[in-house]
Amino acid sequence: MQYMLMIFDDEKRFETLAEAQRGKLMQEYTELTQGIVKSGAIRAGSQLQATATATTLREKNGRTVVIDGPFAETKEQLGGYYLVESCPPRAPSCCGASAAATRRRARTARLWRWSPTTPSGDTSSAASPR
Repeated sequence: MQYMLMIFDDEKRFETLAEAQRGKLMQEYTELTQGIVKSGAIRAGSQLQATATATTLREKNGRTVVIDGPFAETKEQLGGYYLVESCPPRAPSCCGASAAATRRRARTARLWRWSPTTPSGDTSSAASPR
């Protein structure tokens, strides 16, 4: 079973941190990443660029509208993610997640198994985690 561990933070607050504080925060993320990799649960992951680089797609009057930047101001932004295997959402420590994930805002979500031939998703992935 696969889960996505999503890391949220306030990018405006991050910009105001002193260099030493930013370095400490990035070290925590490095340790978090190393823990997940060491656990063997990692399947993919990446840091995201700032929300100013985002594009939002919306439907308006039956047409797709493309908007540069975030659609709405939020307190926290998705800053990165880890795709992990067999890590129940209530036990992130099983996949090497450390205190860094709890000091920031981290969420986990189970993924649906999807393929173009079964667009509604494989409902077997909705079963309880092992």
